[in-house]
Amino acid sequence: MRAARIENGVVADLWEVPALDCYEGVTLVAAPDDVGTGWIYAGGVFIAPPPAAIPQPRTISTLAFRRRFAAKELAAITLAASRTLAAGDATLQVAIDDLNSASEVHLDNPEIVGGLDMLVASGLIDAERRAALLA
Repeated sequence: MRAARIENGVVADLWEVPALDCYEGVTLVAAPDDVGTGWIYAGGVFIAPPPAAIPQPRTISTLAFRRRFAAKELAAITLAASRTLAAGDATLQVAIDDLNSASEVHLDNPEIVGGLDMLVASGLIDAERRAALLA
């Protein structure tokens, strides 16, 4: 028989047992097959927990993201991109081009976070500024 062990009105775990009273000191309640850990048990009834909220992506327009940067920061980034490009490293310029071709920016996107990490590593912004840009 399937049984639930209840703690503070919530299914703590589920057991297969020969009888509900087979373990001394453990209170078990008969549980239907569809009941799972985390279900609420009140008044002799199992209640499914509410569905977990689906996180919504934090999205802003590319222009709104660009406007989060100060003019001095944009100038320094643009200059650094041209200098590294002239030195044979197109990494920063490619990141800027990708950003400029996007219609929106997902602030939790690993490419955006990585791009800002690149700016921190290059000394163009600091970690505190990175956090503010992603807020």
